[in-house]
Amino acid sequence: MKRRFTVSVILSRCSLASSWIFYSEYFYNYQNEGRVEWVYGDGFAHNLNNVNNLVSSLRFVGDEDNWKMDSITLFEFDLFFGIEYYDWTDNTQVPSGMSTVGSLIITGQNYWTVYTSTNFSGNRACLQVQSGQYVGFAADLDEYGIFTVRSYRRGCFGDKKITLNSDQHGFAVKARE
Repeated sequence: MKRRFTVSVILSRCSLASSWIFYSEYFYNYQNEGRVEWVYGDGFAHNLNNVNNLVSSLRFVGDEDNWKMDSITLFEFDLFFGIEYYDWTDNTQVPSGMSTVGSLIITGQNYWTVYTSTNFSGNRACLQVQSGQYVGFAADLDEYGIFTVRSYRRGCFGDKKITLNSDQHGFAVKARE
């Protein structure tokens, strides 16, 4: 399938339509270290700061045909590092290949409820993007008091409501611990 959204990176500048993550290390900083920078928007031009001239891998976030559509993307480690799992439907169990979930990104304008146990059970939190935005970033779920995600569904099914960071740009550096 041909992607409708494109990104071009020339040295340290990107121009994009949709949501992208840029990594300094190969395979999305799979060793849980490195630099990362995330940006989104329609025709948004941005100078990359953190991964300036160091981009080794990048990935698109959200639906390929409509980046503003409701979706959830889970990441193995914080800062959107490691393997990812993208979905737009309810899921009673995070896939077995995803043993940990350290960060996530939601798109669209509806809530997503994440649960600490399978089958929509355990502690829960309703996540939303900032009003008028289409992307919400949770670079470290621990900061929100969410220490694991084992299932999720679209809509709000709990009392704990969290508005995620919807800034068009963010970046971080993580050194080996």
